[in-house]
Order: sequence, then C-alpha cells, then structure tokens
Amino acid sequence: MVAMENSMNHDDLDELVGMGLRVSVSSAQIVFYIILVMMGILGNATVVVVIGKSVILEGGRGRNSDIIIINMSLSNLMVSVMRNMLLIISDLGLE
Repeated sequence: MVAMENSMNHDDLDELVGMGLRVSVSSAQIVFYIILVMMGILGNATVVVVIGKSVILEGGRGRNSDIIIINMSLSNLMVSVMRNMLLIISDLGLE
C-alpha cells in the first residue's frame, strides 16, 4: 500500500481527486438524460401544483393521501433540481 502511494506523484493524485469518476459518454446519452431529468422536473411540478391546488381549495383540510403525494413529489422535485442538475453540469464538462 505504501509502495503504491509512493509510486504516484502529487500531480496524479490531484488529477484523480479533481476528476472523480469521470466516464466518457456519448452526446446522445447526455441529451437523453437531460430530457429525462426535465420531464421528471415538469412532472413533479405538475403533481405539486394540481394536487396542491385541490388541497387549498378544499379549505386547508386536505385528505391525508393528497398531502403524502405532495410531500413525495416535493422531495423528488428537490432531488431532481439539486442533484440531477449538478450531474448534468458535470457531464457537460463544466466545473
């Protein structure tokens, strides 16, 4: 283990840390992934708006199932926006 660490110079270590697990992918895969992420964001936003509007119009006392669906959609929407957008930016090669 020590011999392996000594065989790598500091430039190699900096490059490995900076690049992470970067794998080359085709542009078609990136475009398909972007389309899937955008559809997920739009779908979750639509669910939140439509069911949220019905919960609000019912006088603030919505059914428990509607509130659970809104919570799940909001959490999925936040993950899609925060995590998947960063993955797209990383796949495009931007830092």
